[in-house]
Formats: sequence, C-alpha cells, structure tokens
Amino acid sequence: MRRKRRITRRPQVLQALQTQQALQTQQAFTFPQHGMKTSSKARYALYLVVDIARFQAKGPVSLREIAERQDISLKFLEQIATELNKSGYLQSVRGAQGGYLLARPASTISAGDIMRAAEGGFLPVSCLDALASDHAVCPRQSLCGSTSSFWAGLRLAINTYIDGVSIEQLASEQPDWLDIVQLASEPAS
Repeated sequence: MRRKRRITRRPQVLQALQTQQALQTQQAFTFPQHGMKTSSKARYALYLVVDIARFQAKGPVSLREIAERQDISLKFLEQIATELNKSGYLQSVRGAQGGYLLARPASTISAGDIMRAAEGGFLPVSCLDALASDHAVCPRQSLCGSTSSFWAGLRLAINTYIDGVSIEQLASEQPDWLDIVQLASEPAS
C-alpha cells in the first residue's frame, strides 16, 4: 500500500499564496476607478462642516473629536479648518472647551460654498479656467469645437447641484436625497 505523502510548503510559498488570496479578496470588494472624482480636501471639508453642524448645539466642536468620528487625519483637518475660518464659514473658539462653530446658519451655507472654499472652483477640464478669465484663451479652443460648450454645461450642472444642497440638509439625521436631487435640478429662477 502506498502512503499518502503529506505536502509541506515553504514559508515563502505560503506567504505568497496568502498575499495572492488577500489581493483577490480585496479586488472583489474594490470599486472600479472610473469617473470623475472630487478631491479629498473638498470631501473632507464637507465632512468637517457637516459634523460641526450636527454637534455644535452642545458648544464648540473640537477637531480631535471630528477626526475620530470621521477617521480623518487631525493635521489635515487643521489645515482645512484654517482655510474655512479665513473664508468666513467657521468661527474658532479658543480655550479648554474650544473648537469650531459655523459662522453662519447651516441653512445659508451650500455644499458648493464649502467645496470651493477648500479647493477652488470645479473645472471638469482645465481649459474652462482659461475661458473664464477675461484675457486668456485656451490654446486648444480651435481644436475642441463644440465640446467646449459641453464642458461649460457640465460645470454649470455641477455648480447648480452643489449650490442647491445646504449644509443643513446634509446634517439632518435622515436627509431625503430624492428631494435634494429634485431641488438641485430645478432651473434657477
């Protein structure tokens, strides 16, 4: 009778197999990297302001608390909060119980206000920056033809949407996203 031979694997081979299995598992749960993205700075600025809107009723909200709740680097939040403070959207309170408050009512601040204060304007393509200034002309303008109006329309749609959503709506416990989308998509009067 033949004995079954026990297979033993070397530690390096075993580690390589585990790494390969981990990568396959990770790929199964990773979303495709397609589409347009908002910068981390603009997203985190929005998280910061919405968190403050939710918790400021108890007093100034510390960045350390926000960093823990939102799982964001404290140093990065400090940079963002400084910019939003200078832009007039946040008010800093010094002292042992210090932190940040919204400088204006949440209903008067739009998501677009915060995202632009953190990152600047939203340009789906860089030539819109040249077209927006009075003196500059995009060097590719003659090559783009009618697509330049498409990109300008996309920028308008994005700005209309983000300007139509208030921090108050985002901070509500259960926002009605359908109403927010409908409100933001209504033509401006």
